[in-house]
Amino acid sequence: MLIIRMLAITVLLSAALSAQAAVKKEENSKVQFAGMLGKMAGMFGGKAADEGVRSVVALKGDRKLTRTGDTGEIVDLAEEKVYQVNFKDKNYKVVTFEQMRQQMREAQEKMAKDMEKMKGQQPPTSPQQPSTVEFDYSLKESGQKKMIAGFDTREMVMTITMREKGKKVEDAGGMAVVSNIWLTGKLPGNDEIMAFDLKFYQKLASAVDMRQMQQMGAAMMANPMMGDMMKKFAEESKKLDGTAVLTVTTFEGVQSKEQMAQAAQNGQDQKSQGSGMDIPMGGDKKSIGIGIFGGLAKKAMQKKMEEKSAENATPSTPGRNAIMTSTLELLSVSSNVADADVAIPAGFKEKK
Repeated sequence: MLIIRMLAITVLLSAALSAQAAVKKEENSKVQFAGMLGKMAGMFGGKAADEGVRSVVALKGDRKLTRTGDTGEIVDLAEEKVYQVNFKDKNYKVVTFEQMRQQMREAQEKMAKDMEKMKGQQPPTSPQQPSTVEFDYSLKESGQKKMIAGFDTREMVMTITMREKGKKVEDAGGMAVVSNIWLTGKLPGNDEIMAFDLKFYQKLASAVDMRQMQQMGAAMMANPMMGDMMKKFAEESKKLDGTAVLTVTTFEGVQSKEQMAQAAQNGQDQKSQGSGMDIPMGGDKKSIGIGIFGGLAKKAMQKKMEEKSAENATPSTPGRNAIMTSTLELLSVSSNVADADVAIPAGFKEKK
């Protein structure tokens, strides 16, 4: 039934795709790490670490460009070719749809062989061990609203937590993924992009063994934890009525009650030890002055680093520490698309 529905949607949306379809969308994605890893990323990540990476999707007629940073690809439905473009080295490689179909067939054959090998390696009588973790999923409207990229948006908060089975995450600790999703209504050009993608996938579908895909899907659903999670996700996702303009996703470590108590005790111990800026008693005025100056300079530098960290930090609740934060933001949407936007730039050479 799922396949029939997908084919029906493909036919309907493909009908909407015409030579007049034109849309250009720009987004910016950014990933930030906390702690020492974040400092290293800031030192070696360059401009991308501070500002993020800009991506562009441009669609006109039977051609669509998808570019992220210095790499991209142009899909041509009429020619049945994909042009893999390296904008930095000014070259491109051509891959036909038939070559892609062949790669998909080979990948599926390899996957089937690997699955058979795994079956042969499993003991014949090995009972499945019960899972020691559980997942919780929720999707709620925060009531917050704001203007982003010229669109009126409302905020939805999606939370996925992983905890010890039978215990609350606040008690035993665990992991949490929190997504702040700012939605708007129907975004201009979304239908055209979806129709193009479905038509592209339809042209490659002949290489997909649907029976094998169904078997893999059934195997996933057979896992109680995965099945319940997917069912809950499908039910809750109905609330996502709109198009995401800004999504901020934070991966957090959740401390247990015991860990929070230990952290509080450590903080109290450090506080009782004083500021750590000791002035040598009985020393001369010069050494005392140097000590004071050095301490003040150290404090000023530390304060500057803390302020810089605070700018990039994601607000969190006590006992939760941000590990990584990813941001995907829509910058602009336009229907003004030139032929050059979906073409190989002049002077680029084909790479064999």
